[in-house]
Amino acid sequence: IHGFEIVREAVDEAAARGISRKYKEYLRNVMHILEAHPPEGVYICCFCEKDNLLSQWRSYSANGTGVSIGFNPRGFSYITGPDSPPSGLIRLWKVFYNRKTQNSLIRDALEFAYGERGNRPLTDVAQQAAEAIQFFIPTFKNPDFEEEQEIRLIFTPFPSSMINPRFRVSRGMLIPYYSLLELDKQPSKCPLPITAVRMG
Repeated sequence: IHGFEIVREAVDEAAARGISRKYKEYLRNVMHILEAHPPEGVYICCFCEKDNLLSQWRSYSANGTGVSIGFNPRGFSYITGPDSPPSGLIRLWKVFYNRKTQNSLIRDALEFAYGERGNRPLTDVAQQAAEAIQFFIPTFKNPDFEEEQEIRLIFTPFPSSMINPRFRVSRGMLIPYYSLLELDKQPSKCPLPITAVRMG
């Protein structure tokens, strides 16, 4: 929600500058695509860059009885980026907390796609911009959480994915998730890159 609000703010600012009627139409197309939200959703696994952080124990460990698991981020390289599974795109990305940085990333994505439009229809250009922006939305977080220095493993399923999400119960809610074991093409070769386990 926070990321989407940043996008709306950046698009409204771009429209207010009023470069041309064509550019405003392009911005309307971008927002129309983004407001539809991908029906497959976006799935994130959140990590904290700081070890043994008191605020994390208080928020997530059931009165200190939880477990903190340390990971080597490089250990996920086998499944992120170009090596993403055929069922979707997985990437490991640091979270952006600064609103100016967030706004700048959206503005740059909008201007880059429009600047490279050539003779393509505006709807195609808007689709390109929207896809770039959808990449960044899960990396934006409210500045109040900056202490966490969060890193996110983000999975965006393709519409053609043959793998369905599983479900677990957390805090009285049903939570959909994907298993890396199911997504990975060669799970036996790449165990989870666990480096430490700390009991609460």
